[in-house]
Amino acid sequence: MDDARRRTYTPLVAILLFAAALQAVLWVRLPTISADGIIFIRIARELTEAPLATMRVEDQHPGFPMMLLAASQVVRWLGIHGEPDVWVLGGMIVSFVCGLLSVAVVWLFARDLFDEKIANVAAIGFTVLPFPRTLAVDAQSDVPHAFFYLLAAWLATTGLARGEYRRLAGAGLASGLAFWIRPEGLEVALVAVPVLAAYGWRAGWPWRRVSFSCAAVAGTALVVAAPYMVLAGKLTSKQLQFFKTKPAPTYLERLAEAEVSDPPARPKQPAAVAPVPKPGPAPKPPAGKPRPAPNLSAPPAPEARYSAALVLSVVGSAFAAFINSICQGLKFVFIPFYLFGDVALYWRRPAIVQIVFLSLLGALHIVVLMTVFVISGYIAHRHVIPLVGLAMPFAALGLVESSACVARRLASLSRNASANDARVGRLTKVCTAATLLVCCGLVMPYTLRRLNYEFVPVMEATAWIESRAEPGTGILCNSPYVKFYAKLPVAELSHKAPSLGEALGKAPHARYDYVVMHVNAYGYQPQWLDELAPHYRVAREFPDLLSHEKDRTVMVLEAKRPVRNAGLPSS
Repeated sequence: MDDARRRTYTPLVAILLFAAALQAVLWVRLPTISADGIIFIRIARELTEAPLATMRVEDQHPGFPMMLLAASQVVRWLGIHGEPDVWVLGGMIVSFVCGLLSVAVVWLFARDLFDEKIANVAAIGFTVLPFPRTLAVDAQSDVPHAFFYLLAAWLATTGLARGEYRRLAGAGLASGLAFWIRPEGLEVALVAVPVLAAYGWRAGWPWRRVSFSCAAVAGTALVVAAPYMVLAGKLTSKQLQFFKTKPAPTYLERLAEAEVSDPPARPKQPAAVAPVPKPGPAPKPPAGKPRPAPNLSAPPAPEARYSAALVLSVVGSAFAAFINSICQGLKFVFIPFYLFGDVALYWRRPAIVQIVFLSLLGALHIVVLMTVFVISGYIAHRHVIPLVGLAMPFAALGLVESSACVARRLASLSRNASANDARVGRLTKVCTAATLLVCCGLVMPYTLRRLNYEFVPVMEATAWIESRAEPGTGILCNSPYVKFYAKLPVAELSHKAPSLGEALGKAPHARYDYVVMHVNAYGYQPQWLDELAPHYRVAREFPDLLSHEKDRTVMVLEAKRPVRNAGLPSS
């Protein structure tokens, strides 16, 4: 590599070292992985036993569990065999590497769109943002998916402008790999093909070039993504109800049913006064007319209706949730620079086909996220990481151009007009560095905050029980961390087993003398404590020391008498 090219990539190497150091700090401070990481580890384990059945049953796509499985084999090869540490390390290694690669892709993406200066700002901004960095040390699929998604978008953007078959084929390949992790991965190929066809037709390309270009994207994406569709027997079942045999009601359906079952109160009408019957025998019905039989059947339940007001309300809530998520994703401070960067495109003027492609790609992803909200009732902040990666080059452009505007204004105050050009250049660098430093300083406290510490009391409670449990003892709990870390039989209270009897009925044979109740866990039901009270008493509490809320605690309950797994405890 010649000196000029080495100098070109020196800033990228420095930014990657900074990102690696930041992720290392987060790794050291992370006490455990997230609950979704436990789900992916379970899927990876099931893939080793029944891969086809697992792909058909699970809603999650198997790409990340497969990567996790491969990384765990590497960890075993390095001599670590303890459970579940081998799986935790495998998942964290995959996310760690993909986190660094996603920073590199953002740098390359911004450089090819604009220049190296903007690429440096974009990559540094993407490095310090909380969600891309914190998820890069967790065993979740979001950062690996974002890497392949952004890689596909970068290759498609440059391939569209240059008309290079190799880059277009790479975009289809990366889009197909992203689909193996999350279904949104196919968005890049789905948008690139029509944009490429329209652009080639308007540019006067020969039909063969248009056909080959579209086939380069669509063909490679299909070749990579089709095996999952064939093996799993579905395009996807994640968030799509018509692919499920027993779909749960959507968020919109639940709201419609609640609206029907609890209609708005109407003003009461004055009741008509009925005549008082005279004493004596009841009157007989007229001759020849049989007495009508009483209607004992219950009135039919009213059907849920999707009123226009309800649909508009849900769509408005979905858009509000998206705005909140994207603002959280860019941590607010980069939002003004992104908006100014869209205006600054007028001066930079990249290829129009690139802007059209990225605009349509972003719009499609927004529609997908809003559809997820209509189905499930939420948009997670981590779901906008691909949009954050697409937005960072434009936010960097806005930051650099706004700094240049300030520099020109300051230079205009100088009396030496001949030195203004050089002064503007120096001031632009200073203003850019100072602005970026302020933005990073505002964001970093959120990026370095302690993660998953609310689960530490659960782990402490599990260890405390195992230190004093007798042989044959089991644990009843409402947290997946107990089953993940415990070596004792575990019965779980959850939406699948919402009562004590159902949880014990599904449990293995054991004596469930202890309960770990995490009152801050997802799906916690307060009535569980009332149901447990006749059979258990509080033995110990493990508070969340990082929270100021008194109810964020983990309770350990001990059985008053032996509790078996055959339904409810015997008296």
